[in-house]
Amino acid sequence: MKLKNKLFLLLLVLILIPIIFFYTIFFVEREYNISSEIIKGDSVIKVIKKTKIGNFEELGLKLLFRFNNTSGKILPKKFEIKGKFDLFEIHDILISPGKQSYISFTILPGERWKEVRENIINFSGGQDPDDYYYIYSRKYKFLNEIGSFEGFIAPDTYYINKDSQNIVMELLELGLNKFNNDYYDKYKDESIQGLDFYNLCILSSIVEKEGRFEEENKIIAGVFLNRLKKNQALESCATIQYILEKPKKRLYYKDTAISSLYNTYLNKGLPPGPICFFTNKTFKSVLNYKKHDYYYFVLKDNGKHHFSKTLEEHNRNK
Repeated sequence: MKLKNKLFLLLLVLILIPIIFFYTIFFVEREYNISSEIIKGDSVIKVIKKTKIGNFEELGLKLLFRFNNTSGKILPKKFEIKGKFDLFEIHDILISPGKQSYISFTILPGERWKEVRENIINFSGGQDPDDYYYIYSRKYKFLNEIGSFEGFIAPDTYYINKDSQNIVMELLELGLNKFNNDYYDKYKDESIQGLDFYNLCILSSIVEKEGRFEEENKIIAGVFLNRLKKNQALESCATIQYILEKPKKRLYYKDTAISSLYNTYLNKGLPPGPICFFTNKTFKSVLNYKKHDYYYFVLKDNGKHHFSKTLEEHNRNK
């Protein structure tokens, strides 16, 4: 064979290989048997991984989402890919609305389990989520410390299948799984001044209630850590509000005298458990707290705080 013919054949092969590869990946139907669920907040990459269709096919699916600009059309739903499908059909399944109708439930940052539990009971038509605590305490290690869901469900809006056999279990599963993925798995080995993950959660819940701004939260966390290091009572008003049946607009000295392990005016150290649900941002503010010499803070009219190094200065600020 002449050199010219060999070069032509080589060129032809180099052209045909990517065409055949492209056709095989995108247009050839394959047999699938997949059942999975898209959860609110899942990234395109995470959704594609849930299909488990193979590395090359996953890459092709990423390209389809990118070139069609359809990642925003992915909605929370359960989906099935059963039978023979090509990549374009799988893409269309993932952006379809789905057959299920969903109802939403929101857990807000700063809410207490007391309020959330009552809302879930009303939402579910009478099911008490506390009845399922034992089941989930065996599955999630972070639930073993205090005997309550308090603080250990990630605040978010969750979408539950309206026809679910048990909407409370589905809601708890979503919230606990998100906490497990976004908090526990990432930070379970973190510690500050001897405070392990569980105690950092308690501190984060206090900071969640005391602060409103991310940068200030780092300073507030530093104040409480300074007090803990000095063995000084935290004196957090947020812990007093937690004790009360209903939070007050203004606390009085008699409120700080209430006998409770959660009263950080009477008891040194952290309370025995979290006092509310807290965001991942607040938890990271505690991890990245600012080192300083402040031991006091008081709320200003604009929602921010005066920080003080001494009691005299603090009293003047008040």
